[in-house]
Formats: sequence, structure tokens, C-alpha cells
Amino acid sequence: MVQLLTDAINKVRERHPFEIDARFILSDHLNAIWPLPDGDANHATRWRFIKEDFIRAYWKTYGSSQRTEVARTRGE
Repeated sequence: MVQLLTDAINKVRERHPFEIDARFILSDHLNAIWPLPDGDANHATRWRFIKEDFIRAYWKTYGSSQRTEVARTRGE
């Protein structure tokens, strides 16, 4: 699963450059320390793309049946 996350981060990094000084993978979330290029403060877009790319890869690898009923209802 860590490789799926690393792949998602690298994919997003190609389109939206950033460095990661540290990342912490916990049981229910991820934290990271990452400086952005000068004049760019758009962390939210990067997180969104990382999460989208990760979940698509996760579903492809493990199946999408693990989504909760609420997530399926919302189309997430």
C-alpha cells in the first residue's frame, strides 16, 4: 500500500512540483511536511490529486467493494 501512495505522490509531483521533508503514515490518515515552490501555497490541490490517484490505484489493486455505503451513495 505504501508503494501505491508513493506512486500517487510521484505522479502529482510531475504536474505540481513539491518536495517532501517528512511523511507520517498512520492507521487512519497521512501527515506530511512539504515546502512548496516560492509563490505557490496550493497544498489543497496537491492533497486532492494525491488522494484521487491513490484511491483509484487502491481500487484497481484491491477492488472497490471496501468503499462504505455512504461513499458509494455520494459517488465518492
